[in-house]
Parts: sequence; structure tokens; C-alpha cells
Amino acid sequence: LQGSGSCAVDLTCGGAGHVIALARHLHALGRALPRMVASDRDPAALAHAKQAIAEVSLDGADLKVELIQASFADLQGIFAQAGIQHAN
Repeated sequence: LQGSGSCAVDLTCGGAGHVIALARHLHALGRALPRMVASDRDPAALAHAKQAIAEVSLDGADLKVELIQASFADLQGIFAQAGIQHAN
């Protein structure tokens, strides 16, 4: 997750625990946060994730995560919706 244009993607975000932990870890290291995208097929999980993300503050800055409702099995669709052209 280095360099301009980097992106972290969580394909089964559930309650956003991994996305939040990654953001806090990178912030604690003094590193810039990558663009963050999270998906889940369960709309209730996405609602919970949205709430959890809204409660996160990193030195007064809000955590920004793009949430997409989709199954991880539709990886190409998720990437297309998020405008992600390639991944490592």
C-alpha cells in the first residue's frame, strides 16, 4: 500500500473491522491512508459498517471508505464500480 493511487479493498467487510484496523495502523505509523473500498453482499452488514466507519476519527479527520453492495464472487463488477483498473 505504497505510492500515489494505492487502494485497499476489503471484499467481505462485515462490520468494517479490518478496514478500520488497517486505517488506524497506517495512521499510527504516520503513513498516508490509501483509497479504501469495502464490499459486502449483505445490506445489513453494510449499514453496520457505515455506522462503525462514521464513528472513527483519526486526529479529527473522518475515515473515508467507499462501500459497495456486492458479493466477493463478483470481483470484476466491484472493481468496475469502484473504477479500479488493476490490482497486485
